[in-house]
Amino acid sequence: MTAATETGPDTFEASYAINTTQTINDAIIKQILPIDQFASMQLEASRKMIGITSSFAPSDIIGMFQSHGMDAILRGSGKPNSSAVTILEDFSQPIGSTVEGLVRVVQVTENKTLFDITINGADLPQGNYSVSINENGDISSGLKSTGNTFHQFPNSLECKKQKDGIVTGHAFWDAPIKTWEIIGRSIVLKEINGNKEIGGVIARSAGAWENDKQVCACTGKTVWQERKDAREQNIN
Repeated sequence: MTAATETGPDTFEASYAINTTQTINDAIIKQILPIDQFASMQLEASRKMIGITSSFAPSDIIGMFQSHGMDAILRGSGKPNSSAVTILEDFSQPIGSTVEGLVRVVQVTENKTLFDITINGADLPQGNYSVSINENGDISSGLKSTGNTFHQFPNSLECKKQKDGIVTGHAFWDAPIKTWEIIGRSIVLKEINGNKEIGGVIARSAGAWENDKQVCACTGKTVWQERKDAREQNIN
């Protein structure tokens, strides 16, 4: 489990949908999650939804459910207009052909925003990557058109190859910026001792308990069908 670095962790509320055939109750949740380490928890068993106020990375919470044979989706985090998301793509190939990771963003104080970065790439070299927020969200020429650096994270992200050949990496960092300042900009990861680059545009996402939809209006698929499609593209 990963806590935010640089200036320490801050708590925020996040809501999750749980995919399981089991009946969800407090006893089962206690077996899955370290609820004694949460500031608060709200379980809506009939809807299979849970709200958690903690300093845990959303990717860690989702991983806990997955380790118990379930799945979970982050439906929202933080206060309204405080969260964002970025799908990291490999722009050395046709746009949209390869998804290599995901960044979940949530602002927790006036001048602190958390970045939950997950790499899960089939075509990435293992090694260390620099991570930056670039000024523009223009990807018309791939990552070359995203402009100069708006914010550079001081640490590098280590990505390692697993037994199945997938390269993974995870970080939970904070930065002294506001979410609204970076909506429409881009996040770019660059291999430090190589030429690989991945990135994507930062888009606004829902706050905690703001997203109750069960069917995607654009595709007509349920959220769990969309989830299956996302996992097939390495989006966890």
